[in-house]
Amino acid sequence: MAASQLGIAIPNFWLAILLILLFAVQLQWVSAGGFPGWSESDGGGLWQGLGALILPAVSLAVVQAAILARMTRSSVV
Repeated sequence: MAASQLGIAIPNFWLAILLILLFAVQLQWVSAGGFPGWSESDGGGLWQGLGALILPAVSLAVVQAAILARMTRSSVV
């Protein structure tokens, strides 16, 4: 429940900044910004395009998942 409370309390934009600092700057697993495109001629590819969408999707989904977890717990209890 502490993780769901933290997920509700933290704003989306702040979580996105923290994710960029961790995964793009420190670990260098994904790029910090920009979308490479879906085709090889754009300089990207399928996997690079999906990799560019991971951080925004996670930062938007955390709050919704926390709300769903709290609602599920209250319904079960």
